[in-house]
Amino acid sequence: MECRIFLASLTAHTNGMIDGEWIDLTDNNAMDKIDAFMDEREGHKFFISDSSTSVAMDIGEYDDPYELVEFVERLEDLDETQLDAFDAMVTGLRLDREDALDKAESWEFDVIEWDWESIEESVGYYYAELNGYTNMADDTIRKYFNYEAYGRDICIESDVCDNGKTIFVIH
Repeated sequence: MECRIFLASLTAHTNGMIDGEWIDLTDNNAMDKIDAFMDEREGHKFFISDSSTSVAMDIGEYDDPYELVEFVERLEDLDETQLDAFDAMVTGLRLDREDALDKAESWEFDVIEWDWESIEESVGYYYAELNGYTNMADDTIRKYFNYEAYGRDICIESDVCDNGKTIFVIH
């Protein structure tokens, strides 16, 4: 995972100079690098003038770099599915990064492979199977079950997002 910020001196910036440093937030020494940068410029104010991340993460210019390091450490503890869900929640549902990370960490979502033509159909079939509706004894009833309509009802009641190959239903 990549997550870097360009930490810059606001004091130098207001005086027409560029004085900053790229800091890799995934580096184990990121906190020390931030401390060193700020200690060298004692009395300056700081801001984040740029960022580069491999996950959907909105970084503001006045975000606390120390909090960002802690946030990235939490992100690095996620497995691939949780990270995909985090990404989908931030981009698809427009959740802020803290809410999305809390939901991803606590597995507050179901993971559905996109097997059908539409999201609604895939969601409908997943929950129909989960609830035993696909195991109906009478085939004539089962073949008339409308998975898309059932999935659409679930999508209305739940937050649903995807990453193009996987669907995430948020609880």
